[in-house]
Amino acid sequence: MQFASNKKNIIIPEAFGRQFILSSYYHSINKPSALFSTYYPWLIVLLCSTFAFYEFVLQVSPSVMTSDLMRVFHVNGAGLGNLAATYFYAYLIA
Repeated sequence: MQFASNKKNIIIPEAFGRQFILSSYYHSINKPSALFSTYYPWLIVLLCSTFAFYEFVLQVSPSVMTSDLMRVFHVNGAGLGNLAATYFYAYLIA
């Protein structure tokens, strides 16, 4: 089978009794834009770092309000430790 294009063709082995021929022109059409390929990795890094910062804030927040929590719940240090650990028990179940 002859192709009018001078681009390289990719021949995929037979699947379900048919042979597929993909030209490199098809792949060049479906490439992501330069703007997408430039900013997409930065977007992923930003989302991951935002999630990590959020988790850090959740872990540190009980230590910031220790005296208030001990006063309100009428517990000592060990009771406050168990109270703060209840957040992480959900991870144990999941």
